[in-house]
Amino acid sequence: MLMNLTDESVFHEILATVRKEAEANNLKPLINWLQHKDRNPWVLQCLSLATTGMSRRDWQTTRFNTNPAESAHAYSQRDGIKLSLLAAVQRGQRIDGRFLELEFGAYRFGINPRYGNTSFSGRKKLSATRKKTKAAKRALVPSGELDSMDEPRELLKPSEAMEPME
Repeated sequence: MLMNLTDESVFHEILATVRKEAEANNLKPLINWLQHKDRNPWVLQCLSLATTGMSRRDWQTTRFNTNPAESAHAYSQRDGIKLSLLAAVQRGQRIDGRFLELEFGAYRFGINPRYGNTSFSGRKKLSATRKKTKAAKRALVPSGELDSMDEPRELLKPSEAMEPME
């Protein structure tokens, strides 16, 4: 049944089943949530591929969180607030142009704006290397020594043998 969740009729069947179970078990928060969605039908259209008007390709390539939009919003605020529409569009073009120049340089000439391989595969490779190094270091240290804090505490104690320097 869940395999066909992209089919609108299956989506509505599942929604009806959830509603029936919520009412049978008197799950008030879920009932309230469903009633809110009944009053605002556009919300459910945004939550499921079955009910959206978007193409499947657009749905699959759109992010499921707003982090990039929020960071872009914060970035655009540094160039000015309470701007006229024309000034805001011009500043937006300037910001987009800066990002496109960086992307063009990275694509065309292989020049990244940051040191190292910051692509998805590059970050994954770096993460795997860090995990491998950490595991190798753990393998070299006997198991009881990692958790022991006795040695560092001994080093922090003042020594009676130390003479003041003149």
